[in-house]
Amino acid sequence: MRHSTLRIISATSVLICLLGCGPDRGTADPNPSATTQTTKTDESAGEPHATKLPELANITLQGPAQILKKTYGEWSMATAPRYFGPDNLYDLINGGSEIFVGYGFKQIATQDYKNKSRPNVTITVEVYDMGTPLGAFGRVSKYLDNMVTPGDAGKKLPEGMAERGILGDGDLVFWKEKYLVHLTLLDENPEATIESITKLSDEAVPAIGKAIYDAIPNGEDVEKTILTRFPADFQLKRSLAFHYSFSVGEKNIRAFSCRYQTDAAQWQLFMSETAAENATVQETVDVLKKSEDVLAVKKINGFVVGALKTGDAGPTDAQLNTQFMEMEKSLTAADSK
Repeated sequence: MRHSTLRIISATSVLICLLGCGPDRGTADPNPSATTQTTKTDESAGEPHATKLPELANITLQGPAQILKKTYGEWSMATAPRYFGPDNLYDLINGGSEIFVGYGFKQIATQDYKNKSRPNVTITVEVYDMGTPLGAFGRVSKYLDNMVTPGDAGKKLPEGMAERGILGDGDLVFWKEKYLVHLTLLDENPEATIESITKLSDEAVPAIGKAIYDAIPNGEDVEKTILTRFPADFQLKRSLAFHYSFSVGEKNIRAFSCRYQTDAAQWQLFMSETAAENATVQETVDVLKKSEDVLAVKKINGFVVGALKTGDAGPTDAQLNTQFMEMEKSLTAADSK
């Protein structure tokens, strides 16, 4: 069902360019920003058409939708779930599907929830099966990659979700195990404001998100494992990222990165996802050395490890040498296990 849409985007919006925009109401921009929509009205009654909720017993949950409940408090499924795979994800999120596929996307289930006491409001839940915990973590990490203070992205979320989620004015994105979950609140009341939507969202979205989060079995904490490879000093909280295609100069590699900051400098450390033969690693190192963005790059235990300056000033030679030695120690320790 199409609607004319008025989108109110707050100054804290961060994800709008990353996920894309879908062709219908069930697919919201995954930027944590408030969204209102106008809706067609019954001219004889002067009120929006009433939503007739389906018989919940007739709704079958398959694939990623199996982690969902049919009701969360006063919010109930308004339709049967819709499913999309790598071949037709474009139909749902025009402009961002290739990023999901790059991270290993398998299938999405998208589901609307309605509350009879709030007929103008819809909460849409999208559950992405990203194939692996690394794929789910990686996709969410890209949302945080350009944030100035990524450590604040989930500070208002319930305990347990704060380190894995991003909460905005009407949106919530989080990952757990192999799933990426995105919740969006849409208000079809033309008199809705960003303040009213934010208030309603704060009341409903985190609670539903936490219920979904708790329903997903605990799995591998890939983020914690990867973090052990990077130095802790000067590290910007929640800046760890996984890139299925990390562009450095003329080279693209699958890599992890982490940002660092002092009062005087900003920089980013990166390392290849996996180790490789010495000849292959040396070839990559030689290419990366030609890039003006690279402060330093070397091979360590079969991994490509490097540093990029991301601010006006980079780290001192002493700071960088210390970090490289720490990474060599951590990679050697991991290799010996």
